[in-house]
Amino acid sequence: MATLVVALSRILGLISCPIIIGADANAFSTMWFSRFTDHRGRLVEQLIDSKGLVCVNKRSPHTSFNGRRGRTNIDISLCSVGIADEIVDWEVIPDVTSSDHNVIRFAFGYSRPPFVAKPSRFDTRRADWTAFNAFLATVSLPAVQDPNALALAVASTISAAAAHAIPVSPERSTLKPPWWNADVHLARRLLKVAARRLRLDGPDGLPRYRAARNAYTATLRRAKTDSWRAFCTIHGASPWGKLYKWLKKGPRPTELPPSLRRPDGSFTGSVAETLDTLVRVLIPSSVDDSPLPPVAFFPPPHPISEDIIKSKIWRISPNKAPGLDRITGCVLRQAWPSMKDHIVRLFNECLKLGHFPSAWKTADVVVIKKGPDRDPCLPGSYRPISLLPTLGKAFEHVILDSILMDISPHLTGLQYGFTRGKSTSDAINDLLLWASGRLEKHVLAVIMDISGAFDNISWSSLIEDLAQLGASPLSLALVRSYLAGRTASFTYGGLRSLISLTRGCPQGSILGPVLWNVTMEDLLRRPVPPFARIQAYADDVAVVVSASTRAQLIQRASAILDLPLSWGSVRGLTFSAAKSKAVVLKGGLSPGFTIPFGESRIVSVQSAKFLGLRIGHDSTFRSHITEVCSKSQDLFSRLRGVFGHDWGPSWRNTNLLYDAVFIPRIAYAVRFWYTATLPVVVRNKLTSLQRPALIGISCAYRTAASEVLQVITGKFPLDIELTYQAARQNSRSLPVIDRSAYISAAYDRAVVTWQTRWDASFKGRWTHEFIPDVRLRLVTPL
Repeated sequence: MATLVVALSRILGLISCPIIIGADANAFSTMWFSRFTDHRGRLVEQLIDSKGLVCVNKRSPHTSFNGRRGRTNIDISLCSVGIADEIVDWEVIPDVTSSDHNVIRFAFGYSRPPFVAKPSRFDTRRADWTAFNAFLATVSLPAVQDPNALALAVASTISAAAAHAIPVSPERSTLKPPWWNADVHLARRLLKVAARRLRLDGPDGLPRYRAARNAYTATLRRAKTDSWRAFCTIHGASPWGKLYKWLKKGPRPTELPPSLRRPDGSFTGSVAETLDTLVRVLIPSSVDDSPLPPVAFFPPPHPISEDIIKSKIWRISPNKAPGLDRITGCVLRQAWPSMKDHIVRLFNECLKLGHFPSAWKTADVVVIKKGPDRDPCLPGSYRPISLLPTLGKAFEHVILDSILMDISPHLTGLQYGFTRGKSTSDAINDLLLWASGRLEKHVLAVIMDISGAFDNISWSSLIEDLAQLGASPLSLALVRSYLAGRTASFTYGGLRSLISLTRGCPQGSILGPVLWNVTMEDLLRRPVPPFARIQAYADDVAVVVSASTRAQLIQRASAILDLPLSWGSVRGLTFSAAKSKAVVLKGGLSPGFTIPFGESRIVSVQSAKFLGLRIGHDSTFRSHITEVCSKSQDLFSRLRGVFGHDWGPSWRNTNLLYDAVFIPRIAYAVRFWYTATLPVVVRNKLTSLQRPALIGISCAYRTAASEVLQVITGKFPLDIELTYQAARQNSRSLPVIDRSAYISAAYDRAVVTWQTRWDASFKGRWTHEFIPDVRLRLVTPL
């Protein structure tokens, strides 16, 4: 009991909000109307007094415990002093359950603000488009010139037509699970009957209760199994349906928890506190932020054409999540024939005045978890995504074209993210190529972490950076208007918060990525000496430095790191020294030394992850392979669980899922690390990783040898597959005319290697008699 009291006391110390506790104290005290007070009861009493709690138990004709060992009161209800008066009608209700503890019920007189529900989306699959267009044909918009009024009128008209002709998607409610059926319902009802009889019959009814419980458990297990197999069979008929999404992403991530941990270690105690904590962390704003500077403006010489505006609208996916107006790309496409004149007039008025309408500036913010390994109780584990009005996103495409036309000639080419024609593979290749080409003995890479990069960037600095890159007055005016007066609406737990934004690039917008690249260019354009390089992929910044000695390397790295430090301070951005990592790419320096970085120091480590690839000083990528195998086990296990000899996807779709889901995940950036698969120990590790998937595809027994499974399914051994995929990735740098021959040669080498291994293996000799030629197996359907 003493240990339990200490643990509960520690938990209560972390909670600052009013609290209610219901507990089986298993202790006696006259405070909760036991006949006497024992040692355990005194310990609980001391906890109540020290934490300022109140016991709200009332005297009752019934005891909270009524079992074979007697009748007494050992169940307690505690609460904070401030809400003790809100708890009323406390009572003990006997004979409700089969437990020897009776039910305790009380009312809590708490009033809360009205519940705010998020608007339901229009279900375009059930839309009556004839009625939709007929409604639009009867509506005439006012002849206004003000872009704000015109944008509001266009959106209101389309929304009204959608409400008239398109049903809304049903709200998610507590629906029965897919495995619930009549047998489960009957077994559960019989279990409830047996539980009630047990309370009346006592020990004599226990065999009947256990039999009903076992029958219910067996029925439930069978229903769940049958439901899962039916799901895999039905949705496995389409290779890109729900089963594909589940295999690729796994189970749906858990929703936002009701309580979050504050920076001081305490937890939020209400929905309002949780909402406030999320808003403060994820959507920062301040009245002290610098105002947007004024810009000169000259209207465009020519209006934008109807065809261009239509192409911008058609660039938006029909089923993308809409903003608060609920107008999706699909709805906007259907409205185009009736509303195109008004939309063209609206866009041209916006360009003529250099104005972004206020109706398009409110974002509906949703949060997604950054990764499955993130702590769900930390607000920083979530990323805010802005759902914006579709018409506004179409106009953002117009602004984007204007910006890119202005600034593209002045870009450094060192930003690989959000840039057409560049990828993570290019960023990794250029970094490693630069490191290997240096003549100095040591090369150090510092992978830098910007805290809340997209959400904290200064708007005034952003406008200045855009002007420095040669943006036209039109682009400057449109971006300034786009940023000014933005708001974010965040709904959680029935409460809504509307935040005025003063900084940041909206994540989920069209302009957000290019605006980030604009501000990043100022860092990338700064002159650096020949022994250093700074490059970026979105907000992932890599600083690479070479030197001949350890002391010189640290001194040079510290000097170069002052550049991003000063760049970030002007723009309201901060670097996290704790999350930033330094890793030696060349030379024999042992990790553990530190590099000065402002008032902090960055620690060098054995290996660090850069754009999904773990790089280190040994250049063997062993640590990356270990991490890939560890993280990919769940993928192959999921594939194993969707097949059976008479259920699941077809053989064709099975192979498609294997090739389209799992191989790309394993083979990410394999061109850099495929040579690390050559050792036998690594080959065996990859074979073990591949084995569950091959068992699922072939429906073979678990005792079948992996070499046999590979031949039967016609799948390369994973190490050979990775070598072949590396060749495919390398072929992208070749002229188009040479790629096909290069890939064909790599395929032939893979087949020869596999054939040699298959002939030399001691396993599967009986299978070898039937399938001796793996090349023939690859072209023969089984």
